[in-house]
Amino acid sequence: MESQSTASVDMETTESLSTASVDTETTESQKAGCVDGAGEECEVMNSEDEVVITDSETEIPALPDRIVCAGGDGTLQEVMRAVAESGFDIPVGIIPTGSTNDFGYSLELPEGILSAARRAANGEPFPCDILNFYNKKLVYTAAFGLFSEVSYATPQDEKNRLGHLAYILYGAKTIFKTKKIHARISFDGGTMVDDLLLGMVVNAKSVGGFRKITGPEVELDDGKTELMLVKWPKNPVQLIKLLWEVVSHKTEGDYFKILHTSEAVFEFDGNVKWSFDGEYGGKGKRAEIRVKKQGIRYIR
Repeated sequence: MESQSTASVDMETTESLSTASVDTETTESQKAGCVDGAGEECEVMNSEDEVVITDSETEIPALPDRIVCAGGDGTLQEVMRAVAESGFDIPVGIIPTGSTNDFGYSLELPEGILSAARRAANGEPFPCDILNFYNKKLVYTAAFGLFSEVSYATPQDEKNRLGHLAYILYGAKTIFKTKKIHARISFDGGTMVDDLLLGMVVNAKSVGGFRKITGPEVELDDGKTELMLVKWPKNPVQLIKLLWEVVSHKTEGDYFKILHTSEAVFEFDGNVKWSFDGEYGGKGKRAEIRVKKQGIRYIR
């Protein structure tokens, strides 16, 4: 195999989402350790270095064979978006260093930094679907309602320290403040109108550290996404029971509905806040999400 050049980056975007830079919290020794033993030619960029994904030879004389992202799911979203919008078919490797690393779990990546780095350098490209929220590209999830705010409302140090537990504690703390969301949802072959506690669009095997929350048969490359809808409970006792069922991964009862679709349209009575890949996504009365089949390649 020809020698590969690998760029290791943590994305910080401009409005055009075309630039990338290394995670400033990664030490030089960590970078060197990740590269050592990878078996490929790897360029590690300092925080002041900048990569512009372009076909201009004055910017990058030769495009890398792959880009390696060290960070959490929010960082990965920025890298994915820049690559997808560049027009270049550059595979993206992942070194998961976030609080829950949902997508790393979905790709079955090693948990250790060194093992993940070697996989990123030597693994094989895997074509993966992308979620399109209007013109915004998402890695794996969009959500509203209970739990959806924890990823951006909880301080980062708490998420780093508590991980999956942070979602459970936040859900327990805010459960009686959560408001009913009346929604009309159109999807492949049908329409649903109901009052909801939680709604998620998921193309992954884990969300917020909740493993296999939409079932065991999730495919990342089939042009479909899972919709997980949790109906509003009848009383406070049922509300607590629903919370327990969600955190216990018991999502097969009457209050849960899981659908498979290539697109979905959400219509609400009022403005509803969204979370995109763990970041605040804005609010609105209408949302359209479509799947771009195998829109990017990840290394796994």
